[in-house]
Amino acid sequence: MTILLFGNINVEMRQIRYIVSLFLILTSFLVHAETKNESWMVTDRDIYVSGETLLSKVYVPQNQEFQMLCLSLSASNGTVVASVKLGIDDHQADGGLYIPDSLSTGSYLLTTYSCHYERQAFFSKEIFVINRFENQDDVLDVNRGGFENIEIGNAENIEINGLSGDYSQREDVTFSLSLDDEFKNNIQGDLSVSVAQFMPDWNSGYLSLNPDFDSSVLLTKEKGTVIQGKVTNKSTGFPEGGATVYLSVPDSIPYFDYYTTRSDGEFFFLLEDFYGSHSTFIQAIKEGETENLQVSIHEILSDEELVYTPEKVELTEEQEKYLYDVLSLITFKKVYDKEEYVYHAKPYRPIYPFPFYGRAEYTVDTDEYIELPDFSEISKELLSPVRFRERNGIYTLNIFDRDSEDFFTRDPLILIDGVPVQSLDKIFSIGSSEIDWIEVVPRMRFYGSQRFHGILSIFTKERDGSMVFSSDRMLKLDYDALQEEIEIVTPQLEEKHSPDFRQVLFWNPDFSVDGEEVITFKTSNIQGTYKVLITGREKDGELVQKVQYFTVSR
Repeated sequence: MTILLFGNINVEMRQIRYIVSLFLILTSFLVHAETKNESWMVTDRDIYVSGETLLSKVYVPQNQEFQMLCLSLSASNGTVVASVKLGIDDHQADGGLYIPDSLSTGSYLLTTYSCHYERQAFFSKEIFVINRFENQDDVLDVNRGGFENIEIGNAENIEINGLSGDYSQREDVTFSLSLDDEFKNNIQGDLSVSVAQFMPDWNSGYLSLNPDFDSSVLLTKEKGTVIQGKVTNKSTGFPEGGATVYLSVPDSIPYFDYYTTRSDGEFFFLLEDFYGSHSTFIQAIKEGETENLQVSIHEILSDEELVYTPEKVELTEEQEKYLYDVLSLITFKKVYDKEEYVYHAKPYRPIYPFPFYGRAEYTVDTDEYIELPDFSEISKELLSPVRFRERNGIYTLNIFDRDSEDFFTRDPLILIDGVPVQSLDKIFSIGSSEIDWIEVVPRMRFYGSQRFHGILSIFTKERDGSMVFSSDRMLKLDYDALQEEIEIVTPQLEEKHSPDFRQVLFWNPDFSVDGEEVITFKTSNIQGTYKVLITGREKDGELVQKVQYFTVSR
């Protein structure tokens, strides 16, 4: 009987141990699932000097569908001091961010935002900036935010072969990178590979963010830049619903779009396939209220979630020497003024071979005629479908309708370089020497719900809209669309007698591995410790890194 009881106890104990073990395994799995990072950010370095360019690779949450993100740099009070817009491919994005010369020494947050209407911040990393004008004495005060230290898994299936532990200045470096077959097939997108100078015993912190993607409205699944803003009535102070907002980007074939504001005065535009900076015009009109309208653009000015209190930290002698060496290095860089990065321009290519209003029936090249002093003379001598009159300082302009064989009684759409012009006195003083060509559409034209009683389109020699003046209801701005591809400049062999001050020796955020890949670069004149950092993400969302170090000496 005793033996039987003892046996039952053993059975029950084994069951209990099994249940406890199963519970621990499940708990461990859940903790791992909760702590697994859905996104990540890699920067070429952790420490920069004001006036430098930062390089970054962003891993976007895999369950999100937005195709553009904003990368911003913010101060401790949450105010954004610089930002760029990056296009997303396969839930990954990369680009560069210029660090303003005016930034004070201290910690800053590099944050990624989604293109949802609320612009959710989903990842934030600390970087440290040294102002090269502030720190000319022997005292270097360093204040940092108390951020979390996050580590991701070590990529044991990534092999680095042929990398030595020490190199000389200006020496050729060659090593190979390989993945085993299982790991290679499990990688989502491309790897990020960087080789850059590293400050020993310095780790950037991370700010925990909890974006609520489910509660926000996705503006678009298309790739492009979303411009959003608001129209208000200056007289009442309230949002102006039902106003028509025009967006124009001057060019030989100008880009043109419109949006009718919602009841809250909000408007949205999507600029597809636009890269770099563009002269952009946004204006609002509404019958009876046009002069009272005011247009504003929503930009990320501050974010309370990113506010933190910096605290002074003590540096080791080695760290202090590194920072002062970096300051001296940047001074030398400015003297030699060498280009470190190049942007590959992607010009806008219109979808159609003619403007949004279609092919013009009447075109005049003003250079083929004698010079005329103002538009009144131009219309009389060169534009038979256009009737331009002035009476007591009031101008009127009508276009002949070839369908009804009479002049339209309503005002036409008047464009300068593709930008609608509401006031005729803006065009009166334009002479033929300033005009490249003129197009006239002597018929009713429809564009969506918009109806135009003829169109007069004037293209200036500059074709940049510079003759169009801004006002409260018209914003005239250089708008930064998606950033163009940025590439690190490799020194040429003929420059071997010129000093090489590169801290970043290799940067490829879209490195594709198909078998064994060879990486080559040349060390610079800068001595110190360098970090080889390889980052990737598996299809299940797990982020992995491979890190290796080497030194450069004389």
